Amino acid sequence: MTGVLYWLILGSVGVAAALLVMGLSMTWDNTMGPGRKRLDERWRMVAQGDASEAVVRMSPKRQLSDNAVVHARLQALPFVKVLDRVLVQAGLQITLGLALGLFLVLAVSSAAVAFLAGAPVWLAWLVIPVVLSLLSWYVLHRKRRRLMQIDRQLPDALDMMARALQVGHALSGALLIAAKESREPIASELQTVFDEMNFGVALQVALPHLAERIASENMRYFVVAAMVQSETGGNLADILKSTAFLIRERHKLTATVRVLSAEGRLSAWILSLLPFAIAALLSWVNPEFIGKLWTDPFGLKLLLGSLVLVVVGVVWMQRLVSVRI
Repeated sequence: MTGVLYWLILGSVGVAAALLVMGLSMTWDNTMGPGRKRLDERWRMVAQGDASEAVVRMSPKRQLSDNAVVHARLQALPFVKVLDRVLVQAGLQITLGLALGLFLVLAVSSAAVAFLAGAPVWLAWLVIPVVLSLLSWYVLHRKRRRLMQIDRQLPDALDMMARALQVGHALSGALLIAAKESREPIASELQTVFDEMNFGVALQVALPHLAERIASENMRYFVVAAMVQSETGGNLADILKSTAFLIRERHKLTATVRVLSAEGRLSAWILSLLPFAIAALLSWVNPEFIGKLWTDPFGLKLLLGSLVLVVVGVVWMQRLVSVRI
């Protein structure tokens, strides 16, 4: 029983530490990375003074909760808009209040099941952050997968818009054609841009709305290119074709980098999981031998130090095999 508890504790801490490292790394790259700073600066130079606060958005206004009291309380909390935007980008058609409620219910239920199964109280409490971390990872995974789908669909959509422009359609008509001929999820996003422009919203406002809804560098390239063309003039069809070619080349380069770094990423996964696998094996083969790690005070210090070193190693290897394109 002691070996099983040790395996559960070590596995839970390892998963939580890995998810925490991944979350912190992704947050840093998306908010403070050098590429994001350059894009934000370019975006600020192009879009400054164009985004009026009084513009009309054709995308449906989301409620934070169906309950008015919960909605009001959530609005007073910081980072609520960021969390709600993550749900939208993940394609989850639920309110933020419902999502938070489901997270809390699942975490508490898992802790209760662990406690009723005979786990100590402290281990049952440890289950709550682990379950919350897994649920958060699931939402971020859906968001990343949806954005990757939009990135893959974007070059074909730009080619359709370019062909529509060449036969005489306006940009709004080209957006409508691309929205009808494309598949989800990019079809609904382009349809929203067309609805805004058809309603009377300026191009310099509708396109930033698109870039705001889709946190993608490739989408920002398209938005910046279209906005620069609207200010300086030029052949928009050629610009869209060039942008589609650029995005395809970025995809090819990204795939090449992933292939070349596959060995390093596999080694990182093996080295990250190896300590926990060995600990689980020793717990099954000789529980008394490895039991010293949590029964002896010095063993607890060694265990804590080892976990800290594992986290540092995971961060280091993740940074080594991560290549920004």
